[in-house]
Amino acid sequence: MGGNDPVSRARTRKILALKSTQAAFTLLEIVVALAVMAVAVSIIVTLYQASAMYAAQSREIRTAMVLAEERLQDIRINSSSYEWPALTPEKPAEIKPVSGVYSFEPPKSLPPEPSAGLRERNMYEGFTWHAYAKLGQPNSEIMELTVIVEWQSRGKNRSFSLTTYTPKVRSGGTV
Repeated sequence: MGGNDPVSRARTRKILALKSTQAAFTLLEIVVALAVMAVAVSIIVTLYQASAMYAAQSREIRTAMVLAEERLQDIRINSSSYEWPALTPEKPAEIKPVSGVYSFEPPKSLPPEPSAGLRERNMYEGFTWHAYAKLGQPNSEIMELTVIVEWQSRGKNRSFSLTTYTPKVRSGGTV
């Protein structure tokens, strides 16, 4: 039973052949693995891009909401800074600023980094507003006040409206 007989050599060759095929990948296995990796990477990149787009949309909507709230409060507190038409319950009337400016000013405190501050200024410059008021009922002392904030994003017109009920403004802009 030495290692030189033909049966032993055949058995050794068979064992070595099994070990060599088990230890290596075939070209087909490598190609399939690369294809799976390519699909996985493309899905991850697509999800990242969609996530970034939804984050930007969320930021725009959140900014529009804050701007609408601020404008509503300004109209209620500084009502004399706006032109008030006669209000009826049938049709909303536009409330116009005495200054004629329908844009928003960026916040007084901007980020210290120049590029971030510029980005914030540019963002606020893209928002405009309109306000409308109407009476809830004839001879009512309560009015419905709506502010609509508008902007453009990725080539589409966007808007956010916010409505509240407040005491009617008297002539001369006083509540």
